[in-house]
Amino acid sequence: MEPALSRGIEYLGQPDSHLRADACAAVRDRRPWRFARGERRSLWVIALVAMFSLRLPAVATDLSEGARAAVGQALYAASATHSAAERVLDARLSEQRKAIDLLHSQLSAANARGAAAQASARDLQTRLTQAQERYVTQLANLDRAYAREIAVFRDTVQDIASTSEGEAALRQYNAGEEVAALAVLDQLNDARRHARQVRVDIEEAADRRRVATLALDARDKGKVDTHSVIARFEEVTRLDPGLHWDWVELRRLYAEVGRLSQAWTAAERAAQTAGNDRDRSVALNELGDVLVAQGDLDSAATRFQQSFEIAKRLANNYPSSATLQRDVSVSLNRLGDVLLAQGDLGGAATRFQQSFEIARRLAEGDPSSATLQRDVSVSLNQLGDV
Repeated sequence: MEPALSRGIEYLGQPDSHLRADACAAVRDRRPWRFARGERRSLWVIALVAMFSLRLPAVATDLSEGARAAVGQALYAASATHSAAERVLDARLSEQRKAIDLLHSQLSAANARGAAAQASARDLQTRLTQAQERYVTQLANLDRAYAREIAVFRDTVQDIASTSEGEAALRQYNAGEEVAALAVLDQLNDARRHARQVRVDIEEAADRRRVATLALDARDKGKVDTHSVIARFEEVTRLDPGLHWDWVELRRLYAEVGRLSQAWTAAERAAQTAGNDRDRSVALNELGDVLVAQGDLDSAATRFQQSFEIAKRLANNYPSSATLQRDVSVSLNRLGDVLLAQGDLGGAATRFQQSFEIARRLAEGDPSSATLQRDVSVSLNQLGDV
């Protein structure tokens, strides 16, 4: 299904009552129709209408040649069409049916010849579709009740055929595999319903994310506790689990209250939802922070080193980006912290010095930035520790 999902049917309202009454009457009076091929059609087409009979607004449908052929066949083969033809008993329509049967036989023969008759088959399919469409139109002109009923059905099958999956199911239906086709359409409808729910959840998550961000600010001001902010971000990630930075924020909140197992899970989800290299670098730092809190310094150092290598590469590719330069400084600080905890004072001092030089350069370039000025102070404090 946004890499994109198939368009679903939007149920916007019930059909007019007189259409339902006409359709019900038609179902009661309808009899199976026998084709020249000897196939027998029952009320499966009406079962399909029952599934999709809610009226859609009039929308111009730009169908492919294959989809148009599938729709034309479905309309011509509909039990509503057969019942109306029996009521009208028009000689001209009878001749048209014979011509359609002949075209159908010729098309079947051309298809059986394979690639050698491909051009002929295309021409015959076009002529057959046009003949079926003319037949349905002329029959509708002679039978007002049928005109209303087939209009509902036309909207239905055109909408089904507007996607490649729906067109394939409609062709399967036309070929006499009604049960299998209905099962496919049920699956498509389930997928579309799920896609619609996902869209609604993402929209709701956007609303809740704004509130959660405000709650985070209120927490920083001492107005609400961390647990209440966690609950808000948990709801955001439940509704929309695909946003990397939600998981980063939730990881940090979990760590603040000592929920390290959940912090690790959130960090893993941050890595899984990373959309670019910078996101991956951030997620590696988040994983490293949890490992430090758990006492696994060697694994933490590995994650921090991986993050640093990504950050350094990005900073080299975009030397004018203060954000990417700062990412390198942050990664160096984390590496220095782990080396210091492991007793490697020389290695820690080297990392802290490198971080300080980057932080100082950035702060001098933007003296109004409180964040960059604070980075310089942090780096100096870390240098003082060694």
